[in-house]
Amino acid sequence: MKQFARRVNAMLPTVDYHEARRSYFVHSGRVHSVENVASAVFRDAVLARKPHWQFHEEYAPLLADLDMFARWYLLCALAEDDKPITLYSSREQAQQSLVEMMY
Repeated sequence: MKQFARRVNAMLPTVDYHEARRSYFVHSGRVHSVENVASAVFRDAVLARKPHWQFHEEYAPLLADLDMFARWYLLCALAEDDKPITLYSSREQAQQSLVEMMY
């Protein structure tokens, strides 16, 4: 099991694990499932918001091995840093958002 760094000002997670697991997001003009998207796509979505995380001592190891817990942890960290990945509860909602982004 992965060891996550302790945060000094630890708070409750900003994203529910089970909701995140079932959610969808939009990246590069496509809808993706958080749980099932290829690691490279999820990594790209995270780094689009926080490029320096590829070198960060806490986040770089997580980006290298993106199991569901790492994805959830990164989603929480992005939300805490005011750079959230918008999550949708269904593929249809994400697709509708994508259509709205285009117009």
